[in-house]
Amino acid sequence: RVHGGSSLLLSFCPPTPSMSSYSKSIDVAVRSAKKTRTLELFLPEVEGGRALAEALSYLDDADNVQKVIVRSRDIGAFQLSLRHVPSLTSLDFGTNNIGDEGAASVAAALQHVPLLTSLDLGTNNIGDNGAVSVAAALQ
Repeated sequence: RVHGGSSLLLSFCPPTPSMSSYSKSIDVAVRSAKKTRTLELFLPEVEGGRALAEALSYLDDADNVQKVIVRSRDIGAFQLSLRHVPSLTSLDFGTNNIGDEGAASVAAALQHVPLLTSLDLGTNNIGDNGAVSVAAALQ
């Protein structure tokens, strides 16, 4: 669903035949919304991040995307896809309960988004180790 031509909300709920159907759906939606500035993604707990990563990797140019909001615990594979959205200024992984492991994945992804000015990791059950990982990546 496209909001005002600049936001794209994608929501996927199980069951679905396969991860490739997620990837295709996301890929088609993102390609069809060339002026999209915000991607808001509600992905399944399992394989959602991988599907998004695969779809974004197919994009020739995602320079238009400035904000990504992700609601999924499966962010490990997704963090690698951030190199395909170099213009990203805002990243919202809030309310995903990703814990320290997810925080470490986010920290690893931050090198791919040099223009990032806003990062939301609230309500994620992140402990000291996860917070240290993110803080180190932000320096």
